[in-house]
Amino acid sequence: MDLLHRRAAAAPVRPRPATLLAGQRLITDPWNGSRTMAALLAAVIAGSVALGYKALLATTFRFYDLSNQVQGFTNGEGIGAGAEPSFYFNAIRLVMVAVGLSAAVAAAGLLIALVESIVARRRAYASLTATGVPRRTLSAAILWQTVTPLIPALLLALAVGDALVRLFPTNFDLGNAYQECLADHNPEAHCTTLAAVHAPAVLTVPIPWGDLGWLGGSTLLAVLVAVGAGLLVLRSSTDLDELRAG
Repeated sequence: MDLLHRRAAAAPVRPRPATLLAGQRLITDPWNGSRTMAALLAAVIAGSVALGYKALLATTFRFYDLSNQVQGFTNGEGIGAGAEPSFYFNAIRLVMVAVGLSAAVAAAGLLIALVESIVARRRAYASLTATGVPRRTLSAAILWQTVTPLIPALLLALAVGDALVRLFPTNFDLGNAYQECLADHNPEAHCTTLAAVHAPAVLTVPIPWGDLGWLGGSTLLAVLVAVGAGLLVLRSSTDLDELRAG
């Protein structure tokens, strides 16, 4: 917050009034809209946990499939034989729908908080307009004020959600499956090498960068839409009649 204010004040070419106003406002009231922002970030954490768990499940089922190929199971037997991947992935889709609805509700709450903030400070905005500050500068300041604390918090929420999933084991050793097959001494076993099934020795759960980027981008877009809708009341709040009414 203070960094935004100092960077705006120290601009080498020309001052940046929008970021200067936003930084000063954040210093004055750093917790403005924190409740709605917390609800939004909670939805993002839940969504990133679900996406991380989806990657974990996909890797687990791939491990089951490759292990069964290595051990020569071809008729639906072997580890994880009774598991239905579609059931788990459909459940994750339902969770993501719930996360999307929660994020939409949180964005609506952010819109209401933003409108209330603009209306509560209408005389201050009218005073700035009377001194020559353009409305677009005030709009940019409100946008900076909302987005500046959101972006690092959003990145942190995505990282926390994925890190929670990684508290579970994320490495699957396929070499053990091959060694177990060799040690079984079953004459009907058809042990297949890892090279034959084109499998690495260890499967690692990947970070779902694409899904996390989609979640973060969608959340940021929802916030930008909420801010854009909230700025519609700025014109009436900067009317000079507000000064006469006081």
